[in-house]
Amino acid sequence: MAPANCDSRWTFELLPYTWQRRFQRFLLSLLLYLVATSLLALDGASAATPPSPVPQSPPAPTLTNPLLLRSPLPQPMIAASVLSIYIQGKLQYRTTKPIGSWLLTSINGSRSSYTLPNQPVDVLSGQEISPGSSVSLTCFRPNASTTMCSNITNARIIQAAMPTQTTNITLRVLVMVISLSKSSECRSRGGANVAQVQDAFLQGPNNYVNFFRNCSNGMMVFDRNNLKVVSTVIPCSTNITVDCNVDKIAENAEFQLLAGECYTYHCPRVP
Repeated sequence: MAPANCDSRWTFELLPYTWQRRFQRFLLSLLLYLVATSLLALDGASAATPPSPVPQSPPAPTLTNPLLLRSPLPQPMIAASVLSIYIQGKLQYRTTKPIGSWLLTSINGSRSSYTLPNQPVDVLSGQEISPGSSVSLTCFRPNASTTMCSNITNARIIQAAMPTQTTNITLRVLVMVISLSKSSECRSRGGANVAQVQDAFLQGPNNYVNFFRNCSNGMMVFDRNNLKVVSTVIPCSTNITVDCNVDKIAENAEFQLLAGECYTYHCPRVP
């Protein structure tokens, strides 16, 4: 049985009382040491492991240059230098749609013609040049294969247009009905009926001969006996079907006519 001053919680039957007191102090010291060591270990773990950072939004970038929304558009290519050519011929005006067209025909004495962008103005007088005048000018073309002037300069009158007689004129008219033959550019196309075209000019009260006479107050008179309608076949080309180049059509049609017909009816450009 343990002594009265011996606490039963620290009683070990294998140890005498005196050793129990020493063992009690040892256990208390060991317990304090373990507690202190645990606290130090916890403090070290807390210092070694930083607290989980709170998620934050990335800082807004500082714009030093304007924001580029898309790639810049490519700059238009500068057109190649146009070609200039000095030509001279006879100034003509065609009542084509929508506003008419100006041409220089019989270029340098040949059968070729050039389309002009506008009515030429004489560089010396500053006056517009009348149709029928012989003119020299500088024509600017986008390429060497076209006969269309994109711009003209230095227009000069070589010979003024002759006064046109407008009264007491009887016209001998040659009407060409054109058909297109098949070519490498386009297919064949038939023309109008020759007899029906001639009747439209001569037959009935509302024919073309009467129409032009009445509309001009008797100043435009057709010679009925010398009005002739002929059929002409020319090769199909894009100048006719796409561009509707009236001068090219006329040139090809006149080329197919008999020499006697052109002599009688004064074809303007006969080879």
